[in-house]
Amino acid sequence: SSCLFALLASAAGGHLSRAALATLLICVYGFVKELRPSESFLTPFLVNDKGLSNKVLQEQVYPVWSYTQILTLLPLSVLAEVLGYKALIVVQGAAYVGTELLLVFGEGVHTMQLMQVVYAVGTSA
Repeated sequence: SSCLFALLASAAGGHLSRAALATLLICVYGFVKELRPSESFLTPFLVNDKGLSNKVLQEQVYPVWSYTQILTLLPLSVLAEVLGYKALIVVQGAAYVGTELLLVFGEGVHTMQLMQVVYAVGTSA
């Protein structure tokens, strides 16, 4: 909602300033980043299409995300301060793309664990 107010205030003059355009791009990126319509179908996809059992997912695949996120949260925060937030946005985007590629083309428990590691880097960034 604050993004909408900022855009409306700057658009009242009839044009978008560079700051308003940057705000719009950040808002669109944030919306698209949080839009994950496939997430609720992840377990059925991994069970039905990838052949993994619920037990394997709960005990060997999903916990990898939790532990990896804990391990990567602080280093990525420091990296953001050192390199800047633009670099972290690139890392985050690349991690989300890597997650989808591993999910679609990967097979087996180890690849799905790697997918969770890459996803944790994206969610930590």
